Amino acid sequence: MPLQFEQFKQLRARGLSPEQIASFERGEKPKSGFSIGETVKNIPRSTGQFVKGIGSAVIHPFRTAKEVSEIAAGGLEKGIVSAVNLAKPGTIKGAPSEAEKKFDMVADFFKERYGGTENVKRTIQEDPVGFATDVASLIT
Repeated sequence: MPLQFEQFKQLRARGLSPEQIASFERGEKPKSGFSIGETVKNIPRSTGQFVKGIGSAVIHPFRTAKEVSEIAAGGLEKGIVSAVNLAKPGTIKGAPSEAEKKFDMVADFFKERYGGTENVKRTIQEDPVGFATDVASLIT
């Protein structure tokens, strides 16, 4: 069955070539879709996203500091709750705080980017500048 245009666009956005999409339509499992050429083509868009993100942080420093501190607090809360419940199960009950939810969202973001070989390859291809800055932040 032929793909709808929206399905085609989604597969292209994931980095699949028209040939890979055609094989997908035939019921074949698509290959990883990683391509150095696609990676290079994505550098301008990835650079734009990076500049926009940095610009937003610079323009709104107090909002940025507040969000970063809430995420850090959420990670700390999550660690404390886990440690207490590990030592004495069921001690702390209830729904996670808003800060913990923000921390979980950041954790999920990084799992999506780096949770497995295919995810890493997709991140490198789709967001090469973001990948480079993530690596640079780990090194420094």
